[in-house]
Amino acid sequence: MKNLRTAFKMANLIGRTAWYLMRLRFVKGPKADRIATKWMKDLIKLTDSKVNVIGKPVHEEGRQTLFMSNHLSYADCIVFRSLFPCGFIASEDVEKWPVIGPIASKQNTVFIPQVTRKLSDEEKQAVVDETKARVQTMLDSGSDVVLFPEGRMTDGTMIHKFRPALFSLLNENGKANDRIVAQPVSLKIRKAGGEVIENGKPSPLRDLYAWYTNIETRKQNKSLPKHLWDALKQSLSTGGVEVDITFHEPMNAANYDNHIDMADDLRRLIANDIGVSLDIPTDKIKPKQKKADSLFNGAP
Repeated sequence: MKNLRTAFKMANLIGRTAWYLMRLRFVKGPKADRIATKWMKDLIKLTDSKVNVIGKPVHEEGRQTLFMSNHLSYADCIVFRSLFPCGFIASEDVEKWPVIGPIASKQNTVFIPQVTRKLSDEEKQAVVDETKARVQTMLDSGSDVVLFPEGRMTDGTMIHKFRPALFSLLNENGKANDRIVAQPVSLKIRKAGGEVIENGKPSPLRDLYAWYTNIETRKQNKSLPKHLWDALKQSLSTGGVEVDITFHEPMNAANYDNHIDMADDLRRLIANDIGVSLDIPTDKIKPKQKKADSLFNGAP
C-alpha cells in the first residue's frame, strides 16, 4: 500500500510538472511569474516539504532588492520562487539542464559565462562589466534579484569564500547605490526524511536537498538525474525537507570602504546564523584541475 501511495504521488508530481512546463512555454512577463510562483509552491507541497520563513524580505517602492544567500542546491531557487517573483544569477551551463534550464530561462536569469581558457585581465574585466550591466538592467526593470556569492553549492557543513564582483553594483562612483537594497539571506536544512539535521555536520539526509561539488574530489556528489530521482523517492516515501530561510536586516554599502569588506562581513553573518565555520580544510583540497570556471572567480 505504501509503494502504491508513493507511485501515485510520483505520477501526480510528474503530471503537474508537465502541465506547468506547457503553460510556461506560451507565456512571459508577470503571467509567467505568477505561474512559476504557484508551481514552486506546489512542488514544495507535493514533496511533503516545508519552508520556514524567518524575518521579512524587503520590497521597497522605487528600489529593488539584491538578496545575497549561501547556496546548497538548485532547489534554493525553488524556495525563493515559492515566496515571491525574483530573478537569479546562474552559471550558463544551467541553461542547458533539462527541466531546470527552461524554468531558469523564463525567470529573468542572468547566465554567467564559463570558460576553459585563461583570459587576460582586460578580457575578464570586459565580461564582468557586461554581466554587471545585465544584472543592473534586470534590477532597473523592476525585478528583485537573488545572488549566491559563493559561486558554487556546498553540502551545508561549510561556506565558501564569497566572490565580491557583483557587490560593486551596490556602489556608484564610490557612493552607495540608493536604487538597490542589499539584504543578506541564510538557508539551512532543519529536517530531512523526518530527521533533524545537525548544524555543520555531514548528513546523507541533507544530501537529499544539497547538490554540491565535493571539495576533495572536485566532483558532484551525484549526477543530477540520480540526485533528483533519489530526492523524489525519499521525499514521497518518508517525507521531504524542512528548510529555514532567514531574511536578515539589510546591509548599508555606505558603511564599507570597499565591496570586498562587505562580502566578507556578509559571509561571517550567514556562517554564524547557519552554525558553520569559516575555516575550510584546505589540506584536503586537491590542486585545481582544468575545467570551466566562473569568470567571477576572484574578480574584483
